[in-house]
Amino acid sequence: MAVGALRSRAVRACINNESGVDITDVDDGFEYCLAKVQQSFTKRDVFLATADLCRALALLFLIGVVPLWRVVRISTSSHAKDYFDFICGVALLFTLAVLSWRRMVRFRDFTEKPVFTTYLAEASKSKSDSAKA
Repeated sequence: MAVGALRSRAVRACINNESGVDITDVDDGFEYCLAKVQQSFTKRDVFLATADLCRALALLFLIGVVPLWRVVRISTSSHAKDYFDFICGVALLFTLAVLSWRRMVRFRDFTEKPVFTTYLAEASKSKSDSAKA
């Protein structure tokens, strides 16, 4: 059996034991687990803000093609140099946009992937604490 299937069964069983509700939708399970681990997963807000910043930068880099064309067109008189400068600028902006987008995807993964494992760790920790008491 796949690791993801085993993890999903463990999370469902833990949620069912804790709340008595059988959650079948993964989005509901994600929201439930996130609500439970929000206090111990404080870096999530930083990761989300960074991901949003990277997405905004990617969009600005793509929008920057229009002002780039205007600046290149005004600053040079040779059409061959216009096109060369414009192509180089577009390549640079596109590269920066792709790098920014990849960084956004990476930080989104940091905000979503560890939620279920953090929830399982918190649940087992609280279960062991209550057994000791």
